[in-house]
Amino acid sequence: DVDDAVWTTQHGATIERIAERSGGVIAGNEFLADYFRRRGARVWVVPTCVDTDRWRPATSGDGGRERDGWVVGWSGTASNLKYLYAIEEPLAEFLNGHGDARLLVVSDAEPRFKLIPRGRWRFERWTPTDEVWQARRMDVGLMPLAATDWERGKCGCKMLTYMAVAAPTIASPVGVGAEIMRQGEVGLAATTPADWHDALVRLYDDGALASRLGAAGRRLVERRYSVARHAATLAGIFRQ
Repeated sequence: DVDDAVWTTQHGATIERIAERSGGVIAGNEFLADYFRRRGARVWVVPTCVDTDRWRPATSGDGGRERDGWVVGWSGTASNLKYLYAIEEPLAEFLNGHGDARLLVVSDAEPRFKLIPRGRWRFERWTPTDEVWQARRMDVGLMPLAATDWERGKCGCKMLTYMAVAAPTIASPVGVGAEIMRQGEVGLAATTPADWHDALVRLYDDGALASRLGAAGRRLVERRYSVARHAATLAGIFRQ
């Protein structure tokens, strides 16, 4: 079962030997699948899935999204904070120009920003108990990535969880992120610093657009990326 471009690491040769000895490879996206198909493996594609019964939009009973400001959210492991740092300049510019906006970082370690003042961002430690509630508080979710084979192998879990709680996304059009955005109008693509800044401004200024993108994202997750949708797929692979 492969959900990263593991052959790009120092263990690439070992990965290929494991694949050769396996009955088949379950890949999280077509980029990963293609690599192993070209090496003669039997391959199935099962995308990263979200439990849409648990990951769902906030309701009035949940308290909804917090209203003490407009929340720009990012969640991920500390090893991936490098992607957030790569867009720190446009983030800082946006926050400086929008006094009620705040950045929420959910991770296993506190970030170290150089341009964003401490009062404009908040760190919360990720826990399995709080992760859904934390995502629900985001008015927009960010998924910046570089454009190498490692990132093309990623399976979009971050973006899918934002979408599942009906938060519009701004994402690098790389790998699965680009594939998801081709399937529906669920977010805005951003490549350059100006793209990131302009996308934030656009969603901040246009609440109707943000709501529409968020709702479309939720529908797409339910239709194509839900546990309910693919549990039978996985069971069928094991039967084979």
